[in-house]
Amino acid sequence: MELMTSDEVMAELRISRSTLEKLLETGRLTAQRIGDNGTLRFNRENVVAVLQPRTAPTSSGTIARGAISGRSMKRG
Repeated sequence: MELMTSDEVMAELRISRSTLEKLLETGRLTAQRIGDNGTLRFNRENVVAVLQPRTAPTSSGTIARGAISGRSMKRG
């Protein structure tokens, strides 16, 4: 298991610290506290999974690949 620092995760995902905090708050990304000072470390596999498209159920009960959220996107 390869662990990453917060700075490494932000660079890999190209996100800000506030976005990283939101990912942690929503449970989309998890971290472990390491050492006496409680430094956060992230499992690389979990970080890579954030980059994968999320899926959402469709009305037929199948999974829509690449769906970003449970909301439908209206075009027009």
